[in-house]
Amino acid sequence: MFSPVPQHFAPVLILAPESPDRYQVGGFGILPRRWGVGITDWAWLAVSEHHTLEVEYQLADVLIHGCNMELVVEAPDLRSARGQFEWLYASLMIVGVAPFFAPFISTHSINDFSNVSAGTPTDDDRRDRYHALRSGHESVTFGFNLFHFGSLTSPLDAEERITVARLTDAANLTDRWRVLVESDPTLRVLHDALIAAPQVGNRGQSILMMWTALESLFPKVNSELSFRLALYLAQLLGHTTPRFDNFQRVRSAYNTRSAIAHGTWKPKDFLSERRDWTVAWMLLLDVANACLSRGRLPSEDDLTAELLA
Repeated sequence: MFSPVPQHFAPVLILAPESPDRYQVGGFGILPRRWGVGITDWAWLAVSEHHTLEVEYQLADVLIHGCNMELVVEAPDLRSARGQFEWLYASLMIVGVAPFFAPFISTHSINDFSNVSAGTPTDDDRRDRYHALRSGHESVTFGFNLFHFGSLTSPLDAEERITVARLTDAANLTDRWRVLVESDPTLRVLHDALIAAPQVGNRGQSILMMWTALESLFPKVNSELSFRLALYLAQLLGHTTPRFDNFQRVRSAYNTRSAIAHGTWKPKDFLSERRDWTVAWMLLLDVANACLSRGRLPSEDDLTAELLA
């Protein structure tokens, strides 16, 4: 599909596409992987004077084996594409996609340079693009997405694929979420936690990171933390679920946060640990969705006025 804005490609690890067909919505898309890329292809790109690999080709070869699809981002250059991808990633988290790794971003799809070292294209449909890369008429730049390395935690029962519906929802959300965060710096910590928290290897520290984001939303709260945070969050989320249920959920989750901070958190098994993590993660997503629904982050005074109205 032709676009007047250059397209960039982020290989996605772990997750799978819903179908084998390419899908485009606005400035974003899903491109399923069609062909393999061998280590000789990576080596050819690395030594070619026409192309730029900002990563070691051996690392790219190892990680791309786990790639089933690429996310497409329209942007004028690679730096802008990294920024656009960050907003898309956060939006995908908000609409419920399981956390995933996307360690690289490129000016070309990995489908384009499959078998490029051999001198023959793997498919007639891609012959023009293939020869453009071989001749140097088009130049590949393949670089890092720096925040996509480490371990990864996903919520319980997460669906490990990106559907057309989820991408559509996230694409429609991306500009709204960016405007909201840029208009209220308080939300920047929450945005950063959406991206970074799943990649913190220690789940206890990951939960603390998420609670740092939640507590930063209410800077006036400096006493009776558990009660007041639960009260404000219950009111913030009250348009979707009963306030008392949210109040109890937040109090319980805050008790877990306090146990971690004071060294008394001792989950009995891996499942319990992951369940505690999932509770904090879902709270983070619910808060993001509540702010989007309201069009802003209400202040403590606003929430108090709502409670007493």
